[in-house]
Amino acid sequence: MQPGAIPSSNCCLPLDSMLKTCRVFGSMIAALVVLSCGHRGTGNATLRVSGAWALYPLMVQWAQEYQRVDPTLRIDVSAGGAGKGITDTLAGLVDIGMVSREISPEAAARGAVFVLVARDATFPIVVDSVWTGK
Repeated sequence: MQPGAIPSSNCCLPLDSMLKTCRVFGSMIAALVVLSCGHRGTGNATLRVSGAWALYPLMVQWAQEYQRVDPTLRIDVSAGGAGKGITDTLAGLVDIGMVSREISPEAAARGAVFVLVARDATFPIVVDSVWTGK
């Protein structure tokens, strides 16, 4: 694996390529959601997003990138966990729920749709003194 590469299920992407891909993909998602919400550049539309902390930094970046293209759309992004994202979306409180896990069959039955936008990983970091006990 090259330095700066991010592991994926199919391949490894250099970090700068992944960031460019995320920006483009984020803009595409935002554009599709906006079009489906009936936004026509009227300046009074708001896209509301809530959910997983793992996706929050990406969604904030995507929102900023999209607002460069269309500054008339307000995008409100808040984090509170994957469960909040699903709950808020199914209750109609937000337009997009950020979820860092698979959608449950119950949520899918209520209309939730899973769209993979990123992969993440968790790595433990231990201080030497804790590891060695010194």
